Amino acid sequence: MIKNAVNIFFSILFVAGCANANTSDGAYAAIVRIDGENYVAQDLVANDEFTVKEQVGEVQQVTDNMPEDDWSANAFEKGNKIYSVNEKDNIFLIEENEGQYTILKEKENETE
Repeated sequence: MIKNAVNIFFSILFVAGCANANTSDGAYAAIVRIDGENYVAQDLVANDEFTVKEQVGEVQQVTDNMPEDDWSANAFEKGNKIYSVNEKDNIFLIEENEGQYTILKEKENETE
């Protein structure tokens, strides 16, 4: 009986620990480095929210860590094209599949 109670206690503790994992540091965020700044992937473009202006680059390097070099990424494929948009200067789109774009938004400084 006590052995079962101990197993249940540790199981609950494990699940609670996993549920409270802190991902706000961007460790699990999809990030692309553009002109010295990190841009975090948001949602797919929906309802013509943004329109493609011009291609500004493409993913040249894929890393498992935080991207440090321009045009490197930690979650996209080498060769994915990156575009500026007409609506905002600090938003980019990355084309994952033909005609399917993910919004890239500048990562906010956590010290601000």
